[in-house]
Amino acid sequence: GILEPDEQLVWHRPRLGVTYTVTLLGDGTIRLEDGRIVGSPSLAAMRSGNLPAYDGWIAWRVPRLGGVLLDELRHQLLAADAGDGQAVSS
Repeated sequence: GILEPDEQLVWHRPRLGVTYTVTLLGDGTIRLEDGRIVGSPSLAAMRSGNLPAYDGWIAWRVPRLGGVLLDELRHQLLAADAGDGQAVSS
């Protein structure tokens, strides 16, 4: 419930002078700028940046939420779940 369907995610790479924008779809997949659909933030970063490997959780930011990293949102969600006494798997 934190992120919305069709939420825009951005990855700024200032050294290269490049910003990538992708769209988080309602089913949790990610649409790249070229229209390809991928299943994870890391794969979205790898395909967008033409890289062999990259941790997409620390790449993508959510502009609507003040530019917070996906990784920070994930940690907040895991902490909230743990606080509820629910089992959390990673």
